[in-house]
Amino acid sequence: IPTGIRPLDEMTIGGAGSGELWLIAAYAGVGKTFFCTNLAYNFAVMERKNVVYLTAETIRSQVRRRVLTRHARHPKFGLPNGLSSGDLKKHTPNNPILTPQQISQWQTVMEDLTTNEDKGIFHLSQIPMGAKISTIHAKLNKLNSVFPIDAVIIDSLDLLSPESKRSSNREELNDILADAKLLATSFDNGRGIRLISPWQTSRDAWKEAKA
Repeated sequence: IPTGIRPLDEMTIGGAGSGELWLIAAYAGVGKTFFCTNLAYNFAVMERKNVVYLTAETIRSQVRRRVLTRHARHPKFGLPNGLSSGDLKKHTPNNPILTPQQISQWQTVMEDLTTNEDKGIFHLSQIPMGAKISTIHAKLNKLNSVFPIDAVIIDSLDLLSPESKRSSNREELNDILADAKLLATSFDNGRGIRLISPWQTSRDAWKEAKA
């Protein structure tokens, strides 16, 4: 599935392939979650693929606002500056930040995004505390019985719990990665899925490696 980012699509020979595990590795605060949100949006809206976005790093409503804000910039709505996610967050019946026109615009954007006739399904779920790869696998199997899943984004794998306790955090993270790769390749009796996740790295280690 093309990402919509030409250099990345060229480097990966067309985008994310079935059975592949992609880690978006960077240190905190550089935009890993934003990148993955936009990637999921491109898969579902531009490429018409069915995407499951599972979030532990950010609350579900925040991811939802980001996706809606991204969709509001689609040329079909004629809003070159989009709509304000911050205003949407603050708006309540007792604190009406948005104008009636803006409310109507948000409703139009939301209705268009949730209509699956010309785009893939974008399913967004919160990852429960203590979830493991086996938990994710079971959830994906259930969803796959409703619609065929093309890509999964987990934000993020390093926040999952290991299947079994190991002597160090590093060993547990290695186990989670190995299980995630097996999930990507073996899902749906070997059909496979594209599995993508942010992965936080150490800023100090990055600086040391760069030096």
